[in-house]
Amino acid sequence: MCVKEVSVENWNQLDQEYVFIYVNPKKVSNKVLVKCLVMNEKLLIDAMNEKLLIDALKEGSSNPAHLEICVRDYTIANESSNYSEQSVVGKTRTEKQREEKTEHYGL
Repeated sequence: MCVKEVSVENWNQLDQEYVFIYVNPKKVSNKVLVKCLVMNEKLLIDAMNEKLLIDALKEGSSNPAHLEICVRDYTIANESSNYSEQSVVGKTRTEKQREEKTEHYGL
């Protein structure tokens, strides 16, 4: 299976919305439109008690899927906001804490 990463250029060129299409590499024919909105001069992530709210609409469907993600579970305080500089991309806070404890105790 070949997965091609796409560029993120111009993903945020509009002031009030961020939109992208997600394609499952295993089911290329299934496309999902994901749209993020800005509320009260803040991204929805800040306006909704540190939760990222995602509504996505599958191509050809009229019923959007809804997902809430607790941002603190996937971020670390004082971590760079630059994706390429983040040290624990894909790890939850709990996983990072577990690693720190393991290192602290020399395990």
